[in-house]
Amino acid sequence: MKQLLQWFRDFVISKNKHEHLKRFPIFQDLSRFELNLINNSIHKRSYKVGETIYEAGHPLELVYLIEDGEIKVIGSLKTKTNAILSAGDVIGIIDMFFESTRSSSAIATKDTTMFLLSKTDLECFITLNPKIGNKILKNICCYLSRVIINDNTQNSENEDNNRIDQ
Repeated sequence: MKQLLQWFRDFVISKNKHEHLKRFPIFQDLSRFELNLINNSIHKRSYKVGETIYEAGHPLELVYLIEDGEIKVIGSLKTKTNAILSAGDVIGIIDMFFESTRSSSAIATKDTTMFLLSKTDLECFITLNPKIGNKILKNICCYLSRVIINDNTQNSENEDNNRIDQ
């Protein structure tokens, strides 16, 4: 009982040590308590410049949340062949719902720190915590919608520029 009271005191009084997760769109509206719960499924890993994070064709295992640094993604589901991603970006959400293997490769272009969330842990968390899981899935839908809209806007601008150049 003493440990439970100490945990509660620490939880209520202390600064939220998982607030950094709110910078990622899939966790942006989670409460302190909800962030604390999901944090138990998240691992942290650092990558050195030039280190391969994952390769195209390999099984999808992890969603990557970039805390700091920069990575280059080579190949994708769309016609874009390269993308540079940095702090606050999420990688692997599209593949998680669309493919069973990676559709691209990723390499660290700067020393990079990321939070890793396995597909299995995320699915298990959603099953065990349906209310929080629904919030996360809604956030994922909003995130994917923004990606699609941004991609369509860029493609439309590129088509307009190509017409002007002709």
